[in-house]
Amino acid sequence: MVTRFWNSRVIAYSVGLLYPALAVFLLLAILAYSPASLPSGLADPEILAAVKLSLIAAITATIGAVIAGTPLAYLLARHDFRGKMVLETLIDLAISIPPLVCGVGLLLLFGRKGWIGQPLAALGISFVFSLKGAIIAQFFVATPLFVKAMQTAIKTIDVRYEMVARSLGARPLRVFFTITMPLSWEGLVNGVTMAFARGLSEFGATLMLAGAVSYQTATLPVTVFINMSTGDIDRAIAAALILIFVALFLILSTRWVIARFKRGIEHGT
Repeated sequence: MVTRFWNSRVIAYSVGLLYPALAVFLLLAILAYSPASLPSGLADPEILAAVKLSLIAAITATIGAVIAGTPLAYLLARHDFRGKMVLETLIDLAISIPPLVCGVGLLLLFGRKGWIGQPLAALGISFVFSLKGAIIAQFFVATPLFVKAMQTAIKTIDVRYEMVARSLGARPLRVFFTITMPLSWEGLVNGVTMAFARGLSEFGATLMLAGAVSYQTATLPVTVFINMSTGDIDRAIAAALILIFVALFLILSTRWVIARFKRGIEHGT
């Protein structure tokens, strides 16, 4: 019996460690290919321009995701209404379909002859082959992740807290900012991190709408693609390593912030 239990546990651990092992080997393969790529990449004007474009687009898209996604998440978490299933399906669909397909739709929508792009083009506003296109693409793919995180967080809050505040005369907007948002802070942190990381790593939709123009619309993922396509593997590896370290920093900093806040709450500080 003990031997059978031990064998079962060994098998379970072995299978459970397959994915972590693959992830570790993947990272090691990238790091070991060209250890000098990262220092050289940090001095490369093209990669530095890609870093700048990526950060501008991802930060702007994340701010947009928070502004547009927060009321939508609250609506879905707190209210039942006709058409709610349609809204949730659209959000899930945006997460499920390939970003390249999203990019095709965005190009048809925001292109010079698109429903939105044509009237804006008459005003001199263009999204194709511009940083604005990269921002729109990242906003579209990142917002559903933020909505999902916030919706889940708001659902975990006992609605009685909000009802008590309203019974004491607090207006709905004040209840939202003084009760709902503070109690859903963990979802907000996770949602912002997920939205920013998703925007930073976005490739397909950005490529379709903003193109791959170096120093103008080529974000880090697009730069990886361009240099791999042209055979400049060292530069591609440098851009990839920057993305990996930024993602690692985001994950660790988010976990540190959440852990610190939880300790502060437990100790009443």
